[in-house]
Amino acid sequence: MIKRLVSMNDRGFFLPYVLAISVVILCVIVTSLTIYNNERKMTHMLLEQLEVETLFQMSRVQFKEDALYKINDRGQITYEYPNGTVIIQFVLEDEQKVSLDFSIKSTNDFLTEFHHIIHLEDNINVTGL
Repeated sequence: MIKRLVSMNDRGFFLPYVLAISVVILCVIVTSLTIYNNERKMTHMLLEQLEVETLFQMSRVQFKEDALYKINDRGQITYEYPNGTVIIQFVLEDEQKVSLDFSIKSTNDFLTEFHHIIHLEDNINVTGL
């Protein structure tokens, strides 16, 4: 009876070979689906990071243009953009440095906080390049 499960006849198929091949194919499919899911998550995170970096750059330029550090030594300002909100807390350390604490929240509720220092002597506008 056991011999009957292993092989049908000389022209038939072998059950253990079919099972082994089926297991290998299923492992490949499950692994591919797992990799695909991880890549989707990674792509989402990279897009969020790109959005946060864009918000940072826009708010940094806007802060330099507003030049609130010339009026107050310290303070907080909020910038609203279509793809998120940026809250900047600033402290004028000396005549040449402004310390900034950014709190950036994208429209997808991705929250990032970090510290940045602006050197005011770097505000030279170069034109005609």
